[in-house]
Amino acid sequence: MLFGALVVLLVVMFIMMMSSGRLYSDDYIRNKTDAFLEAITTGDSDRAMRLFCHDGYVIDGESKSIEAPIFVSDMIKTSGIKIEDRSYNFQRITDKVWVNSTTINFTWDGMTTPKRVPMTFIFRNGCISQIHTSMHN
Repeated sequence: MLFGALVVLLVVMFIMMMSSGRLYSDDYIRNKTDAFLEAITTGDSDRAMRLFCHDGYVIDGESKSIEAPIFVSDMIKTSGIKIEDRSYNFQRITDKVWVNSTTINFTWDGMTTPKRVPMTFIFRNGCISQIHTSMHN
């Protein structure tokens, strides 16, 4: 009897969660974005790639599509890459699509002034579907 009541309660909670439109949250998207950036700065390409959707990709500042593994590899090869500062702006587009428009100040070996890098992360079903990025002085 108790098991049946527990199952009913779990089903009701799941239905409420699905109907609320909050499958994901600002915190969820923040954590996934942070996990990606941490993977890049610690050289963990496998972790970074696991955050992408199977068809995820990157678009650079010249509107060229880059395969995610190539982008991740290039970022990780940047010697001494660190994040000095970041700001996030979250937007829920649909229940399953979120955008995080970020500004990240990176430094790497040999730099004295951080490089401002706007990056837009598009999440679909909880994974990174696209990253749009360009470099600014």
